[in-house]
Amino acid sequence: MSASDLRHPAVQRAIMRLNEAGLTRVMAGTVEDLELSGLPERTFRIFEQAGDIIFTGDRPRSVLAGALYYLHHLDRGAAEPLPLERTSPYRERLVLEDFPFHCYEPTGFKLDPVRYAENLVALGYTAMECNRLSRREPVGEYFEAYQFTNPSPARFVWTKWHDGVWDRDVISANAAELHACIAIAESFDLEPSFTTFLPRPYPEAFFRLHPHLRGSHFHHEHLKRGGHEGFHRIDTDHMEGVEFYRAVFDGLLAGNAGLRHFFFWHADLGTGFWRDGEGPLARSEADRIIEFHEMLEEVLLGHGSPAQVWVNPWAMKEECLPGINARLPARVGYAVKDNTGAGHFFGTTPARLPDLTIISATVGGLFHKVEKLAAEKGRRVCLCQYQDFSEDLDPVLGVPHALLTFRKFQSLNETAPGCSATNWGVIPPERNRCTVNQDVIREMVWRAGEMRCIEELLPRLIPGGEGFRREIAAAWRKADLALCAWPQYWGLRLQDGGLRYRWLVKPLLLPCDVVESHEREYYLARQGYRIDSPTPFKDFLDLELSQAAEIAGWYAEMVELLGGAIAGIERAGRSASRVEAAWAERQLPPLRWCRRFFLTYQHVFAFHALPAGGGKTPEHDAILGAEIANTREILAALGTAELDSLVIARRGAWSQCFGPDIAKDFGAKLELLERSLAVAK
Repeated sequence: MSASDLRHPAVQRAIMRLNEAGLTRVMAGTVEDLELSGLPERTFRIFEQAGDIIFTGDRPRSVLAGALYYLHHLDRGAAEPLPLERTSPYRERLVLEDFPFHCYEPTGFKLDPVRYAENLVALGYTAMECNRLSRREPVGEYFEAYQFTNPSPARFVWTKWHDGVWDRDVISANAAELHACIAIAESFDLEPSFTTFLPRPYPEAFFRLHPHLRGSHFHHEHLKRGGHEGFHRIDTDHMEGVEFYRAVFDGLLAGNAGLRHFFFWHADLGTGFWRDGEGPLARSEADRIIEFHEMLEEVLLGHGSPAQVWVNPWAMKEECLPGINARLPARVGYAVKDNTGAGHFFGTTPARLPDLTIISATVGGLFHKVEKLAAEKGRRVCLCQYQDFSEDLDPVLGVPHALLTFRKFQSLNETAPGCSATNWGVIPPERNRCTVNQDVIREMVWRAGEMRCIEELLPRLIPGGEGFRREIAAAWRKADLALCAWPQYWGLRLQDGGLRYRWLVKPLLLPCDVVESHEREYYLARQGYRIDSPTPFKDFLDLELSQAAEIAGWYAEMVELLGGAIAGIERAGRSASRVEAAWAERQLPPLRWCRRFFLTYQHVFAFHALPAGGGKTPEHDAILGAEIANTREILAALGTAELDSLVIARRGAWSQCFGPDIAKDFGAKLELLERSLAVAK
């Protein structure tokens, strides 16, 4: 057995990757492995010695990151001169709720977890999200399917409370999946993370068997309008409710001692304790949150776990945060969404950004409030951003927005470089052919010095000569302007209106259109709540007709800008070398999908902003005709969509993903659109 065989799997991976690239005269190992002088934390060093190339670093993932960085630039025809030493200025780079990896993969989106972990190392991440269900978990309809989103820890551990509620074989399969993900993370020297919503709704079967644990009720307006019953969470005012969670986390840590980060949402997606003054003990919600974390602290101490705990204060009442901050265990920090509370304009309407976005890099007021609170108790704060994949653009992978990603890093550097998290997804090139945003991440993490503007970075992002770079940069600016112009009212993200409410596959209908209930089923069955509003304005929004008309105008501008970006990249590719043209071509599918989907949004708002009382008008017909053409283009492009940029879950259709019937859905939409236009004529 050679010395290299005894080294960490991440180092062995580095050697394998180098050999695969035809580099055989190489040595790789940590400074300790190779008996070299020490390096700063998060540092790799590459140098030549006696005809060999030596790859070393302060720890195994730094060695692998160095090898992958070298190979990346070698592959793009711009080999790095040696010696080369790079240090990441970011002490912790975390991944929080990676939807394609932990949510869509179990529902049938193919994603290699080994390649996924390797890509995280290449981009300078220090942790990997591991919480995901197995493919044994049934794909449920409407709200139940949200169980795939940051799954409950109870779906990985069997307790006495599980009998008669869950399938033990499925729980065992989920536990094995989690354990396997943690093992992969550790083999790449990444810290395993577990993101969850808690306490989240549980099935009615649980409370029929344990009625004394029936806690707070979740039945928001969308469930009511869809005709659904509400859901209950476990009552932690009852000591057995607390003991349930104690048993769950005790079992989770007993089987997965390697977990190093726990992220908690306590006020999102149906999650919540009793509100202030409600419940058997009429306590405050803050008291219940503190009680839960005190219990968790006891469990962590009992297992000798050094795990960091993070609470995301999003959607929690801000007035309760000081009291919570004063009493939480010392290891609890905060993971705060970057844009929440930032001032912005949606078109000409002033607003505060409610959530993370990919349209703005401004750090909002919530982060600064929480940062000030945390300082009082010496707590850590993690800034959470979209930098690549996002809820805004989901289901389209790899939309090139290099300028926005660069701005996100500039905000990060000014605000919280010590600890940050990328939300929603960082997908490896095997499933995300356009890696422009990830190339920005790579260079910002492993950069040699500060970058004042993206122009300084372009030679490291865009291959070829100066002329080609200028054309691509001009196209990027158009795409950037399109996204920055997005009037992103709550619900206008593609994930919200487009997928959860199925606007992308729903036909444009007026009250005078005769559509039978069975003809509507294809979009209602896959919609989050089975709401069938005559207009989109009350689905997930609260808009007036005047605002809808303005939104339609902004989408028209966005579509035109994206068309210009597409044309610019196509033009650059026609006069480029084969390598440059292939690189440019990979950016076109996601941009084209974005343009098609934004065009649908333009048509939805333009159509429904028109007066509907007098039936269809020539203006309605013109929009119908344009959306028919757009839908035909979508259907023609679906043949390669899964290969180049769309997330499609193949196990079954559900409300956060396109499913295996995506072509049938768009075909049904086309049929209804054509019928509606024919009737009008």
